[in-house]
Amino acid sequence: MAPLRDRFLAADLNDAVHGWVSDVEVIAVDAGHWWPYSHPVAAAQLLLSRL
Repeated sequence: MAPLRDRFLAADLNDAVHGWVSDVEVIAVDAGHWWPYSHPVAAAQLLLSRL
């Protein structure tokens, strides 16, 4: 998950992951840095929907 409004981690940092992992999906989320912490159910549901 890549929160698009993250003030601490730039979205382009997620692009580099494709160089390290061949089978990866980056999921963009219209949220801030603390979204997984402040919305744990939504974050878990999003992850589980990708399995």
